[in-house]
Amino acid sequence: MKKLFTFVAVAFVATLTSLNADAQVALGVRGGVNIAKLYKIGPGEWSSDEIGPHLGLIIGYSFSQKFSLQTEVNYSGQGDLIGYIRSEDGLTESGVINTRINYLSIPVLAKARFGSEKFGFFINGGPYIGYALSGRFRESHTLEGFGFRHNIRDEGEIDFKEDGLKRFDFGVTLGTGVMFKVGPGDIFVEGRYSYGLMDITDWDGERPEGESPLRNRYFTVSAGYIIPLGGR
Repeated sequence: MKKLFTFVAVAFVATLTSLNADAQVALGVRGGVNIAKLYKIGPGEWSSDEIGPHLGLIIGYSFSQKFSLQTEVNYSGQGDLIGYIRSEDGLTESGVINTRINYLSIPVLAKARFGSEKFGFFINGGPYIGYALSGRFRESHTLEGFGFRHNIRDEGEIDFKEDGLKRFDFGVTLGTGVMFKVGPGDIFVEGRYSYGLMDITDWDGERPEGESPLRNRYFTVSAGYIIPLGGR
C-alpha cells in the first residue's frame, strides 16, 4: 500500500511542477464502462470482450481556450473472457476462463479543443500508468470422450505473485469526444482507446512453452462533468 500511495503522489507532483502560474485549474468527475481484452488468442481459442466499470476524478490545467493538460485518477475494471476447444486421441477438452483485474489508472493527457465556448469537440492523448488493486478469475472446464464426461469449475482471487502477473502496467491512450457548456462547467461524452505496452506476465525464469505475452487493451465509453475553479 505504501508503494501505491507513492505511485499516486509522484504522478500528481510531476504534473503540477510542469505548470505555469497562469494556468486555469478545473476539477471534474467521469464514469462509464470499459470494453476490454487481455489475452492473445492462439489456435483453437476464441475470445469475447469483458465489460467493466470506469470511474474517475479529473484535474485539468488550461493554458488557452484550445489547449490543456489533464491528469486523472481512474478506477478501471479490465480483463477478458477466453474459451477454447482442443481434441486429441479421442478426448475433447473445452473451457471458458473469465479474468477481471481492477486497476488504479493514471493517464496524463494533452488535450486540444475545437469549436465555440458553448459547444465543441476535443481530441486527447498521452501515456498512462496503472497499478492492479485486485483481481478475480472464474474457470469452467469439460473433458469428454470414450463414454464419459467430467466437469471442473473453479473461481477465486488472483494471487499476482503465484499466478505470474505484474501489478504495474504502462501504455498509451487516445481519445475524442464532444463537450457542451451547462452551468459553470462542461458536460462531455468521450470514446477512448488504451493500449498496454507492457507484458504483464511475470514468470520466474524462462517463459513456459506456449505461453504468450499479455497486454491490456480496452475501449472506454464515458461521460462526465468538469468545472473551472478560476480564471487567468
